[in-house]
Amino acid sequence: MQKRHKVLCALLIFAVAFAATGCWDKVEIDKRAFVLTMGVDKVEGSGKNIEVFFSFPNLKSYISTPMGGGGKGTPKFTISGRGDSIFDIARSVETRLNDRLYFGHTKVVIFGENILKDPMLFRQVLDELERYHEFSRKVNVVCVKGDVKDVMEITPQYEPVLGVFIDGVFSNKNITSNIRTGDIGKIIIGFHNTGGDGLIPLMSYSKKDVEIAGAAVIKKFRIVGELNGLENGAVEIMQNQMQGGSVVVKRKGVNVSIQIYSARTSRRLAVQNGKIYLILNSVFEGDVSGDILDRMDEVMTEQFVRDVQTLAEQKIKENVNHTVAKLKNYRVDVIGAGDLLSKYYPSIWEKVKDNWDDGYFPEVNVVIHPKVFLRRNGLVR
Repeated sequence: MQKRHKVLCALLIFAVAFAATGCWDKVEIDKRAFVLTMGVDKVEGSGKNIEVFFSFPNLKSYISTPMGGGGKGTPKFTISGRGDSIFDIARSVETRLNDRLYFGHTKVVIFGENILKDPMLFRQVLDELERYHEFSRKVNVVCVKGDVKDVMEITPQYEPVLGVFIDGVFSNKNITSNIRTGDIGKIIIGFHNTGGDGLIPLMSYSKKDVEIAGAAVIKKFRIVGELNGLENGAVEIMQNQMQGGSVVVKRKGVNVSIQIYSARTSRRLAVQNGKIYLILNSVFEGDVSGDILDRMDEVMTEQFVRDVQTLAEQKIKENVNHTVAKLKNYRVDVIGAGDLLSKYYPSIWEKVKDNWDDGYFPEVNVVIHPKVFLRRNGLVR
């Protein structure tokens, strides 16, 4: 009986404790400002290090009225502050805001070019973004040439909320290699592994238009150059990260377009006679998506297919070689040659790692063997 009494008392205590438990830090949903776009830029000569912009939708403008129409007012609000830390600025901004900033649904962080020129400040910002618990590791990041303030004022003509629009553009990465992955988790891991070398998607803009293509080249947490869309595609081939893309070749004076839907690259490093070789064997599969009207019989021939495949292979090789030369000029290894050397030739890596980017990477011989297979010739009548 006494044992049964103790069990009942214990159950009663647990029940009371459970009933008394509450969400001590609960914030009602209508009191949250859901930050979908955040911009970070360096401040010059003001005594403050950074300026941060927080953009969140005006939910009332999306609420339907009893008559069936949408709400009124601007579709988004943007508020900014200056300081030395992103989240210190966020708390300061909340003294001018009647809602609580919430970052659990943030779609994109936009870095100004100036902050990427200051490696210590850039590292500080990255560290904050990596540590903060509300921030998803899937948030997209982009670098913009120009002032972040101007970017935050853009309202794309196809989508009123900039962060949602940019997130949608990134979803097209599987069909074009011009767009680089903006996943902040992967980018930061890459920086950890390389000591601050990597690529960040590049964004350009006009009053009502935004384009994401190419990448900013980062060396030791500092921007040193940029790649255009085609060059970014070449890097993705070398990294075995290409998901889809296109190639246009000229055959007998006619532009023939090819849609690539599959790409695989095997990578091998070899050291011969004191020289380092990065050997790439790439296989592409695609379709002919355009030639010229009323030439159906020729397009269906084996000779046409062989010619176009050969021309595409030559163009891919030329683009890769051009991009390698550009990266060597920047003296930054973003294609992973050093990583392969450290894995398969650790004794050599120990000798060269301290001067890899500046001294040894420019001497690496990158050899690519592309193989293109056209599986279909497109729809014809």
